[in-house]
Amino acid sequence: MKKKIYILSIFIALILIFGFIFFQNKEGAENTSIKNIERNQIDRNSPEQKKLQDDYQKQAKEILKPFFDNKTSKGIADELSSLIVPYEYRNVHLSLIMGFDKIERGSQLSNQAEIEEGIEAILDLMEKNPWLGK
Repeated sequence: MKKKIYILSIFIALILIFGFIFFQNKEGAENTSIKNIERNQIDRNSPEQKKLQDDYQKQAKEILKPFFDNKTSKGIADELSSLIVPYEYRNVHLSLIMGFDKIERGSQLSNQAEIEEGIEAILDLMEKNPWLGK
């Protein structure tokens, strides 16, 4: 009987210790995440960000050339995925990838409506972001 109580008390002690360690680490992880976010705040007007934006515009425009010149979309979404995207262009970037993905998927499934949706999305992005254009 004493042996069962001894084992039970060790088991409870271990649960309490592991529980304490888990909650301490969880609070520490949350604090670390907040500190990392604060430390990694981006100065969107810095020269580095301006250069990143300019580079992104040039690279994206170059990647999009085959689409505008030859109406080919093959591999464009993959190429766009490899770019470093400035904060300001993240929505444009994702919309471009989704548009080209729709075109590719529509081509694979012979779904003209999906192809047209993708083309329409890209043309809409071009209208809102003239730097994407031909």
